[in-house]
Amino acid sequence: MPNLFDGLIQWNRRNWTGPQFEFTSLDHFSAIGLHFQNDSSWRRRHVQFLARGEACGAAQFARKDNAIRAIKLNCCVHGKIMARFWHGRNGKSRMTRLFSRVRALLPLLFTAIISPNSAPGATSDAVANPSSTGMTNREYRFRRDRIVTEPAVLDWSHIPNAADADTLMAAFNRAFYVRTNGVGYFRASTKSSKPADFWKLAEEIEMVIDAWERSHQPSYSNQVVELIEGFNRIYGANWTKNEFNDDVIWICIANLRGYQVTGITKWRYLARVNFDAVYARAWDTNFAGGGLFWKTENRSKNTCVNAPAAIAACLLWKDYGDVMYRDKANEIIDWNKKVLSDGHGCIYDSIRTNGTIGRFSLSYNQGTFIGACNFLGRTNDASEVMDYAMHQQGIPVKEFKILPPYRISTDSAGFHGIFLRWATRFMRDQHFESVYLPWLQANALSAWSVRRASDNLSWCDWVQMTPTNATVELPSWACSSSVAALQVISR
Repeated sequence: MPNLFDGLIQWNRRNWTGPQFEFTSLDHFSAIGLHFQNDSSWRRRHVQFLARGEACGAAQFARKDNAIRAIKLNCCVHGKIMARFWHGRNGKSRMTRLFSRVRALLPLLFTAIISPNSAPGATSDAVANPSSTGMTNREYRFRRDRIVTEPAVLDWSHIPNAADADTLMAAFNRAFYVRTNGVGYFRASTKSSKPADFWKLAEEIEMVIDAWERSHQPSYSNQVVELIEGFNRIYGANWTKNEFNDDVIWICIANLRGYQVTGITKWRYLARVNFDAVYARAWDTNFAGGGLFWKTENRSKNTCVNAPAAIAACLLWKDYGDVMYRDKANEIIDWNKKVLSDGHGCIYDSIRTNGTIGRFSLSYNQGTFIGACNFLGRTNDASEVMDYAMHQQGIPVKEFKILPPYRISTDSAGFHGIFLRWATRFMRDQHFESVYLPWLQANALSAWSVRRASDNLSWCDWVQMTPTNATVELPSWACSSSVAALQVISR
């Protein structure tokens, strides 16, 4: 069993009577486990550190009445914290090793605990692609760089409207859109002139398609043309050079939706060719009875490729009238529900070829599963997943759950836009507004309320204000979810 000892951490900058934090075991190995046990008005959160001092678990901390201000990035803590430290390695001098390790970890701890993140476990942060190669660079999957600002203040009398949606779209274009020689792209960030990464740019194209579907303004359909043509100029038309199968599927969806907006058949053709190529190389029944592999190395099968592939197959079925694609979509969703869900609305992340299942749920996986089920007429399956997200995912604000805050420099920064796109479409297609609309509007209101006054950019953390500090680099991807949210809700 791990060894325990209690200790008192105290900084008396001012009198603080907030909750106590108890640090206890999270496993039985050589890591230091940290467990925060708070009074009944606070939610229980966990953080875990590897022995080498690197954060590997999702740090979570609920806000209540600005009490989050008790913990600062500079490790200044007001008041008292009762700490229980645990160390599981055997051998002499255990306490000496533990104290030195704890002292080294404290700066990381206080940086980490100020930030909520709903996905537990080391692999809960999403993967990230680089802007340099245009392909993918997902070794930065575990970056932890969340920023703390002022808590959001919501005006519950205001329901985001079409004018608000246009405001956020215009702000996004001013900050990130680059048009050159009749084509365009979104910059990676406020401090970068490079195009956004492969799959992020594909999803930002979908964001503009959302704006067109809401408004039918020609300026948006023209921008869709510039963006898709710009994407192909940057990354080429043979998207399967990308080893990440999900990346290819995302741009297939963007092209198929773009075809529906403009009628440009070339995009439909490119989507079909690339989808077929990915399906041929990624679908496999030898491991786990089916499913698409996430990457060409064939080490895991993930919802992030399977559920979007089912959406792409449905769009191909509708655009071409070929029921083969409908059958493929159903087969994919059957497999995803059987292997990568709990059967009651929680969609899991992945299964590795060693049998390990990532049982955490991310908002975009919930959303794409809903979207595919909606196309296939699987209303009960979609409703279960919607209900799970509505009741189980996010931060309680008033009587609603606001989708969980994500870090700005990871792929997760744009997940909520994907979720709301497909969740809102399902709600409207099935006329379930009485069930889901107030909750979805609350999330859109949060996205609107955290925008900064100087330029109307709104980031991905919908419970605190977008940073006003000019030194903070805002990725376009981190600002896309708010824009997408208002496009799909404000109709």
